[in-house]
Amino acid sequence: MRKLNAYRILANSTVQKRRMELYEVRNRAKLLEDTVSGSASAVEKMHRAISNTTFSLVDRFSKDDEFRKNAHKARKTHDNASKKVYHAVRTTSKAVHILADSLFITKAEKRVILQKGNGAKQPDKDP
Repeated sequence: MRKLNAYRILANSTVQKRRMELYEVRNRAKLLEDTVSGSASAVEKMHRAISNTTFSLVDRFSKDDEFRKNAHKARKTHDNASKKVYHAVRTTSKAVHILADSLFITKAEKRVILQKGNGAKQPDKDP
């Protein structure tokens, strides 16, 4: 009975260890995606603050109406382009996360499932 109980405890701890490894892989992938997205948002806010300051100063101190009109067009173009760039960074980050999920996490899940199935078929070893 002791050997059987020891084997059961060993098998359960091995399965639990594999599950924890899988959770760790998933959490690291999610952390990476969140970090990229959060960093992109922070950089975007800083970029927007700098561009708003610059364009506001140009608008305020410009004496030429034609120059001011061109600055407004440049500001619209700049803001539109920067929104698209930061949106692309976030979208790419999500796509990379999905790719990593399908390549690595799914592979790790399959390995855990296969090892779990193989673990029950392994011969009993003396502890």
